[in-house]
Amino acid sequence: MKKILHWIVPFCLSILFFSPASVLASDGPDDLYHAYTDDNTSIMDYFSNHPKVSLAVILGITAVFILLLIVIVYNFRRHNKKLEQLMITDPVTHFPNFEQMKRDTAHFVCPGNGTWYLLYTDIQNFKYINDLYGHALGDWVLTQCLQAIRDKLEPGESCCRMDADHFVQIKHFETEAAMVSALRALAEAAFALINQADILYRLIFRTGVYTLPAGPLDLNMAIDSAIYAKQSQSNSFVSNWTVFDHAMRQNNLKERQMEQDLTHAIRDHEFEVWYQNKVDIETQKIVGAEALVCWRHPKQGLLSPGVFIPFFEKNQFVTRLDFYVFETVCQQLADLRDSGIALVPISSNFSRVHFDNWDLPERCTAITRAHGISPSYLEIEITEEGSLDSIHNVADKLNKLHAAGFSLSIDDFGSGISPVQLLYDLPVDVLKMDRSTLDPHDNEQIHDQITKSIVSIAMANGIKVIFEGVETDDQLDMVRHFGGHIIQGYYYSKPAPFASFKKQLAEN
Repeated sequence: MKKILHWIVPFCLSILFFSPASVLASDGPDDLYHAYTDDNTSIMDYFSNHPKVSLAVILGITAVFILLLIVIVYNFRRHNKKLEQLMITDPVTHFPNFEQMKRDTAHFVCPGNGTWYLLYTDIQNFKYINDLYGHALGDWVLTQCLQAIRDKLEPGESCCRMDADHFVQIKHFETEAAMVSALRALAEAAFALINQADILYRLIFRTGVYTLPAGPLDLNMAIDSAIYAKQSQSNSFVSNWTVFDHAMRQNNLKERQMEQDLTHAIRDHEFEVWYQNKVDIETQKIVGAEALVCWRHPKQGLLSPGVFIPFFEKNQFVTRLDFYVFETVCQQLADLRDSGIALVPISSNFSRVHFDNWDLPERCTAITRAHGISPSYLEIEITEEGSLDSIHNVADKLNKLHAAGFSLSIDDFGSGISPVQLLYDLPVDVLKMDRSTLDPHDNEQIHDQITKSIVSIAMANGIKVIFEGVETDDQLDMVRHFGGHIIQGYYYSKPAPFASFKKQLAEN
């Protein structure tokens, strides 16, 4: 303890020497120090005999403590200020972020004159800029885009980069036409910007617009509505915008309710798997079927896939539904087998969303094994559009599925670009021709030649061809004309629940 005081006391006395407190002592600081360091004098005796020195030391220590406390508080506040600044600053653009916008608009009250809008904008396929030019240049483009938006802000307006390549603006325009003009100007400014940077890519903006109602701003609701409007657009080669309207509002409410119902639908087995036969027109025999899902909603009745599948694809629920259908098909194939009924291949649809999941082949294989069903009785069916989205990723998954014994089918072939190259890039077993191939065409001769060629190429390479949507004798004749012999459509059978399908197969 005394060794510690040997250091502390001289330090405190040195402070006293330069402080008014030193006048309280009768001796100078040097005399005090020598008196203290005399081994014949104890600490307590010395301080008892020199009360003014004791007071001076206490005041010195107190001064040091206060000084240290001030330094600590100062550094703490400076650190908190930096953290606060980081919380409200976008790390990419270094402009105020969405958190700052929320604070700025916390007390915003729209006057209700119908000219205030929330604009939610994203850049179509922006990831290509990052892939082609690197993230540093991509961040620069985002910064410049936000700067272009900020340059047009008027008092009371705000904007920020919400995340990724998504921007939010709260803007005032006299008319909707003025708003549209501003969006066009932004697209033109961005185009000029990237031209200067030698970026060979045209920025395409997709914007959802929500007209703010009178009263306090509900920021989250406004953003959700603008996003909903934006998502109603399809990919385009020009910048476009969509204004959220009453019809969208009703549809949005309907989807919100549907989303709440999802939590119970699978648990309560409200989804039913129905089957539509595939028939060989020469033998009139059922040679396969497609599994289709219907939703027996407790309030809305039986819903067709077209009502809920597009929504489920948007919120990713479709992946759970597809696996539910696939497992149900395996269970019902096992039921057919145990009943002594000859099995036919069943095709089950898988959304393009699945091809972002690395474990698709493994999960499908595990389900078939659990029910003792050979993968050869199951076709994994994807749409032509889904196969085009990411050909390399799709090919990797399909090759693994094919190696596991599953048949692979491309649905809706002929509804889009339909490159025959798909037949080389993907391990296709079944080609389902879209119903549009049976519709009248302006140039019938060329259409016939192309369709015949596709059918001929596919069948020459062992690929089964199925024509969908056959309903009339004329369409059946067209199938024969094109060289096909397997059809799926109302001409022979409508989708039917499992009990009816089981009976049809037993009589097949």
